[in-house]
Amino acid sequence: MLEVVFVDDGVHFDTTGYDAQESDFELLDDGGMGISIIRQTAAAVKYERADEKNILTLDFEI
Repeated sequence: MLEVVFVDDGVHFDTTGYDAQESDFELLDDGGMGISIIRQTAAAVKYERADEKNILTLDFEI
């Protein structure tokens, strides 16, 4: 298992609760593609907010 952790001090944003709409490829210039790719490839996705930081943990089977 490979675990990747992203940490930032940006605005609170729980990507695990975000409803990424299926859209045509040409319409994804405004964003949304990354969340869909993560959901399709990661074995597990976990989000937490701690000390005013976003912490996104992705687990991948290798």
